[in-house]
Amino acid sequence: MEDANPKAVDTRYQVAVAANSLTAWLTVLPPENGGAAPDPAAARAALEKAGVIFGIDEPAIANALGPALGSQTEVARGTPPQPGKDGWLEPLVAVNQQRLAHADAQGRVDFRDRGATPSVNPGDALMRRHPPVPGASGQGVTGKVLPVAAAKAAKFSVRLQGVEVAPDDPDLLRATVAGQPILVSDGITVEPILRLETIDMASGNVEFIGSVEIHGDVQTGMRVKAGGDITVGGIVEAAELIAGGNIVVKGGVIGHSPQEGKDVQRVDTAILTAKGSIKARYLENCIVLAEQTVEVEEAMIQCDVTAIDQVLVGSEGNGKGSIVGGTVRATARVRANVLGGPGSSQTRIYVGVNPLLQRAIEERREHIEGKLKESGELTKVLKLLATRPDKSEIAAKARLTLQKVNEEIAEALKEEKILKARLQVADQARIVVSGRVYSGITATIGKKSRFVPEDAGPGVFVIANDTLIYGDLAAYGD
Repeated sequence: MEDANPKAVDTRYQVAVAANSLTAWLTVLPPENGGAAPDPAAARAALEKAGVIFGIDEPAIANALGPALGSQTEVARGTPPQPGKDGWLEPLVAVNQQRLAHADAQGRVDFRDRGATPSVNPGDALMRRHPPVPGASGQGVTGKVLPVAAAKAAKFSVRLQGVEVAPDDPDLLRATVAGQPILVSDGITVEPILRLETIDMASGNVEFIGSVEIHGDVQTGMRVKAGGDITVGGIVEAAELIAGGNIVVKGGVIGHSPQEGKDVQRVDTAILTAKGSIKARYLENCIVLAEQTVEVEEAMIQCDVTAIDQVLVGSEGNGKGSIVGGTVRATARVRANVLGGPGSSQTRIYVGVNPLLQRAIEERREHIEGKLKESGELTKVLKLLATRPDKSEIAAKARLTLQKVNEEIAEALKEEKILKARLQVADQARIVVSGRVYSGITATIGKKSRFVPEDAGPGVFVIANDTLIYGDLAAYGD
């Protein structure tokens, strides 16, 4: 039997707070049987009793008391903590960059040319350390402060090589050596030596500011340019090596034989150029220029070789060391076990003249000839202007120009004289043969030459009494 007078139930207020204290919800249950109606003050009192005092949304409370009556409604929202940003390291140079073939202006792609390997010089800025950015604490709906984790500072590794922290900036890394920048954990290093397996179409041509070490071979058509040394563990085919230091080829160098009517500076032969010395097991059909010494263990066959200091082929007691065919030039000395060979093409040996100085003298002479021609033309112009008083101003300018040209000629002649004085070192130059000289070779010391008509044993080509002789090894040798 139903109660004729049911009990009145007032409006009820249920508050829920999220575990992270960032949200509070209010559920307003409607009154029953004439109980007390929803009341904003009562709702806020319920929130306060539950500890909700921050981020209260008044319109949301009104909604919970009205349209959303009976539904759970979000009525307060806290401020979440704002995380900071850890410190970070910013590379200031290209690192670990893939080298790709590129097209020229005509759209042709040379797959050998991948551009230079990224490199740096001492003092270059490499990496910037940025400080951490602090975060901001938050506040929960209960008023509780919500802490934020501290941002971490970045640190440079203590094991970095080839770099230093700038004395005036503790957040900057600088290079201390020339080389390739390599990104590593917690920093950047500079590797002064670029190490590669082989040089071929897959690797592309190589251009590097430091030294280059190649474990295997350098294949035909490739090019390696290094600011330091180049070391090749295998052989060099018809490729080009250019070193700011020394070149060492532990195998040999095998270029292509000359083709009739083709320029010796062709692209299909081996070309080695070094500011220092060049050393190889053997040289065959190649062009070599060293500003110091060229040293070959076994043989030099059909090569064009220039050494500003000396050329040494073979060593005592090993029975090897032949220069067969081609042209060899050196300032001080050429030493070999054998010169020429039976039935070989002509072998020419030049010593006693610095090849680079000779080239400089020729260039200076061309400059002088050009200035002399200019002087002669100006002189003719002045003679014509002498008959034209109305051209006196032009004549004055021409005389000043002629004076300047004549001063340049005098200075160039002085420089040429100095170069020529340094050029001739024939009195001390030697071509030393410890084994055998075959007929058909030509030996030149300074301005004097000698053709060898028949085979001969050990000896030394030397200037004696203003004559180029092939003298006794014991008397004129090393």
